[in-house]
Parts: sequence; structure tokens; C-alpha cells
Amino acid sequence: MNRETERYIRAVAKFRSISKAAKHTGISQPAISSQIRKAEEELGVTIFDRSSHPLEITRQGELVLRYFDKLNALQDSFQEDVRGVESLERGYLKIGGTSTFNAVYLPDAIRTFAKRYPGIQVEVLDGNVEELRNMALSGDIDFFISSPTHEGSGLHFERFLESRIYLCVPRAAKLPEEVLAGEIPFEKIDAEGIQPETPLSAFRDLPFIRLDGKRNLGAMLDRLMEKEGLQKKITLQADQSITSYLMTIKGVGVSLMSGVDIRNIPFADRPRFFMVDNSICRREMYLVYREDHTVPASAKAFMKLLKEHETRKPS
Repeated sequence: MNRETERYIRAVAKFRSISKAAKHTGISQPAISSQIRKAEEELGVTIFDRSSHPLEITRQGELVLRYFDKLNALQDSFQEDVRGVESLERGYLKIGGTSTFNAVYLPDAIRTFAKRYPGIQVEVLDGNVEELRNMALSGDIDFFISSPTHEGSGLHFERFLESRIYLCVPRAAKLPEEVLAGEIPFEKIDAEGIQPETPLSAFRDLPFIRLDGKRNLGAMLDRLMEKEGLQKKITLQADQSITSYLMTIKGVGVSLMSGVDIRNIPFADRPRFFMVDNSICRREMYLVYREDHTVPASAKAFMKLLKEHETRKPS
């Protein structure tokens, strides 16, 4: 039943006459009568008592008018909520990422986002890449942050940033002076330009911590070792880069970590940093969301804010 039918019913109820209602609404009496009969058939009720003159609205007809009132109020509320969501006055935002990515990329952006859009409720979900992909495809999250992963279909990858990858070495490791000379100071992490390289072979005697083979950094370590003909000497295999980084700080072994992670992880203790290959040790990060789904205004605003918050690279 549409708004026009409601208008005709209200007019007849007001004037208690189909002819007067027809004159008021500007359509013919047969047209009004036909619309009311269709409404009665659709609802299974008698709206007007046609045996009385003037016409009387039945109790069922009064219920129909109250139903119209509730329906109109609900529709107005819905439209107000839609306007609120589109204007970012209210709504929800669900973001996914690995524990490391969420801890590194989100806090500053969420703090700013909450100040700008206090009516938006934000939820952050942790997971591995496969879990995040499934959550995005099922609509459980609006988007997630990921390193390159083009497995599967139905997802759009929007480039977010690029960062260098550094070899992280325990400070307690005994290194020759010529190797120490290639150490990259923390202040120069992700600096522009080519950085001095120290070959991976210089660390061949140290134990390595490797990320799971499905992880981008795990595959990168394999590639670096293969390029230099090194035999794998893996002491520990980790699931998250934050785990391998902490293990390196504690002296367990050597690991890989991205520059943006290194600069944003608030640890007072740090390992030594080395660049082993400028061409290989780079990683792009993406904002990933369903390609067949309209991205909510809240997600668009947050992704824009994330790019604004991309940490400036040191000079």
C-alpha cells in the first residue's frame, strides 16, 4: 500500500464522503472507491461502513489509520538515521587487521576519528589474513589492512603506503666493526633514498626468527636467503611480526620488520637495524574491502584519515 492510497483513505475519513474526498484530492469518485477496495482486500478488513450516511470509519479502519501513523513515524526515523549515517553523525564502523597492523596503524587515527565523529561507534577485530578476507566478504567488517594478498576474489585492494623492511638484530649479538658500521639509526628508518646495505651473509652465524610461510615477511626472508645461498637457520617460527620483533629485542634471534612498524611501536628497547637489500626489502600495504559492495561513508572517512595519518618519512 502506498502513500497515495493512505491519502485517499484519510480524505474519506475526514469528509465522510467519497464525492467530497474525490473533489478534495482531485481524482474521480470511481478511482477513490477502487483504491479503497483494493486496500481493504489487501489488508483483509472493512475500512468504511458503507451502509451509513454519511460514511463511518470502522474500528478496523481506525486501526489502519494508527498503522499508517506508526509506519510514517518509522519511515521518518529511518530516513533520519540514513541522513545521520551519510553525514557521519551516527553509525558503526568495523575495521579488521592483524594484531600488529591494528596496534601500529589504528590508535592515532581512531583517536582523531572519535573527536571528529563522536556518534560513530568503532569496533576493531583481529585476525589472520584468511579470517579477515572471510569477514570482509561476509560483511562482518567494512575493510581491513593487509600486506599484498591477492588470493581469492571479490576484494578490492586500495594502495595505502609503502615501507622498507629492515633486518632486526639483537643488541647483544657480537658483530664485527665493519658490520656495525652499516647500522641504520632509528631516526633514519624509512628515510628517502637508497640506504647503505649490509649483506645478509654478515649475519649467517646468528639464529633467525621466521614468520609463517603464508606471511609476506616469511616469504621475503626465504627469498633473501636463497639469493645469497644461505642455509636456513631458523630458531623460531612466529605467527605475528610483533612476536618476532619482541623475541629479537629479548635476544632470541634475527627477524624482519617494516619501517613503519618500527617507528610506531612504542618500545623503549630496540634492536639494531640493517638494510640488507634495497630492491627486495620493500612492502606495500593495502586497504581491502568488498568490490561488489558500497563502502559505507564512515569507512571512507576513516580510510581517508588513515592516509592523512601516514607517518611522514624521515629526511
